[in-house]
This record gives sequence, C-alpha cells and structure tokens, in this order.
Amino acid sequence: MKTQESYFLKLNGNNHLGSCIRLRGITVIELHKHRLFIKTKERIYSMRDIMSDLTRRLEKYGFIRINRTQIVHIDCIKSIDIDFTDIEVETTMKNLKSTFHFPIGTHFVKKIKKGIRIFT
Repeated sequence: MKTQESYFLKLNGNNHLGSCIRLRGITVIELHKHRLFIKTKERIYSMRDIMSDLTRRLEKYGFIRINRTQIVHIDCIKSIDIDFTDIEVETTMKNLKSTFHFPIGTHFVKKIKKGIRIFT
C-alpha cells in the first residue's frame, strides 16, 4: 500500500473548490442522491464525482468499496461477518468513536477479500 502521508484528495464540490483532504484522515465515503459525502476525523465534506472513478483512484491507498454506496478505509474495518454479508466499521470524529454496520454487496465480496489480503 502506498503511504497516505503525502497524498490528498482534491475536492471538486462547489463548497470546497480547490480544497484538499489528506487521505489518511478519510474513514468512510458514502453516496447519497448523486453526492459523495467524505467523512474524516474532523468533518464531513460533500462533492460530486462518480463512485466507480473515485474507487479506482483510492484503491491503491487502502480504500475498499463494500457496496454500491460506500467506500471504507481498511484501517477502519473492525470486523467482517464470516459469510461476508456485514462489515463493522469504527470511525472517530472529533474524538468521539462510533461503530457502524454496513451491508456488503455480493458483487464486492471478491474485491474485499483481495483488498484485505493485500493490505493486512
């Protein structure tokens, strides 16, 4: 996995034009009504982008798409069901830890297994 220390995601949303987010700060990216919501340890950003394009750009940095609407960072994965139907993700925002359960899309199981082998 490439180090995330010096890599940034450039935002192209109206509110954040020209802004950059350090990749190591991103925990979860969610798609909702044609907008991507990028959750970091400090705040949530929104932008317009194509989920598959963003997934392709972030895969080499430890991000895994788990279903049609969510990408998570491998370091945030706390557990995965033995049958690969549910994933538990732990995030921290403003020093508050939260745990979420997300469904795993059947189409994404192979890529998740491959990503876990590569990044662990």
